[in-house]
Amino acid sequence: MDALERRMELGELLALYGNLLTPKQAHILNLYINQDLSLSEIAAQEGISRQGIHDALRRGENSLNHWEDALGLLKNEQHLQKQLTTLRIGLQNLNIAPGESKKKAYLLEQIDTLLAIDTSG
Repeated sequence: MDALERRMELGELLALYGNLLTPKQAHILNLYINQDLSLSEIAAQEGISRQGIHDALRRGENSLNHWEDALGLLKNEQHLQKQLTTLRIGLQNLNIAPGESKKKAYLLEQIDTLLAIDTSG
């Protein structure tokens, strides 16, 4: 996993489990992940050393990983999204009787609604 993918995953984990972190960890992770500030920028803003910011980020990241290992919400969400996408593709490619096109459109709309739901917030 490259750095950008990891940062995106951390953002998703933060959205799911951020309330389980200390307020300081959540704040620093938010600045780093969502505000895209560097360690030096965060250190200057928070009046903490760069190493202190680094340590807080690592502790916060470890906590996020711990909660994901214990609860698996992100893994489950990703699995559900994959299954819904597969279902949508299968339904889209399904040949149906002409009179059933409204039902098919309705089902595709419902799947699209489920795929659009942001379950992390």
